[in-house]
Amino acid sequence: MRSATPLALALAVLATASPAAAQDLLTPGDFRISLESELFHATRDTEEVDEAGVEEIQTDETELGFLTRGLGARLAIAATPRFLVGGQLALVRTTLSIGDPTAEREEITTLGYRFGPFAEVWLTRAERAVFFLQVGFEVVGDRADFEDDTLDVKSNLYGARIGLGLHAFAADNLSIDPSLDFSFLGGRREHGDGISGYEGDVRQWRVGLTIALSGWIFDTADPPPPAATGAD
Repeated sequence: MRSATPLALALAVLATASPAAAQDLLTPGDFRISLESELFHATRDTEEVDEAGVEEIQTDETELGFLTRGLGARLAIAATPRFLVGGQLALVRTTLSIGDPTAEREEITTLGYRFGPFAEVWLTRAERAVFFLQVGFEVVGDRADFEDDTLDVKSNLYGARIGLGLHAFAADNLSIDPSLDFSFLGGRREHGDGISGYEGDVRQWRVGLTIALSGWIFDTADPPPPAATGAD
């Protein structure tokens, strides 16, 4: 994905920037930029409609694979030694091929996005790792186009997300960040064929495993305090 190239170069530069001990607490003003992608997700989607006698449609989806859910970026800034605030943006493009013995193979292309603010709290830390909790608000939209133009499906959802993860510092200014994320979204979905269509209310539960690569800019003019011993 060409749009990711500048961010990837920025992360490489940050990895060689001024050092700071990974086990230290943050200093307000410390900054993080991340590239991320989902490795796995499982989704339960329930749609309630009042068309042709249909009252509820439930769909379960499970997917495994790097970059299958697109590529995202996060920016965050430290507000206190244990608390960061920031925002995320991810773009998704997937293609699903459906085979039918009685018809030709059909492709469905889905374009989507998700964005929203989040807050992160550092829970505990080891010598080169920090465990964290993230809570955020997400806005999610997508559009599925069928190859034969028989149907378009558009979704607009929003809701809450919570994640538990780890910043594992491979270098003083570079970390690898796996996290397990849970989200609950709600909203509307439109089904149309260019002539007629219908809408439904959607509830969506989602769990996903995300991996991110983060570059850090630490404020060396006011270095963070040394790591505490014991439980801290």
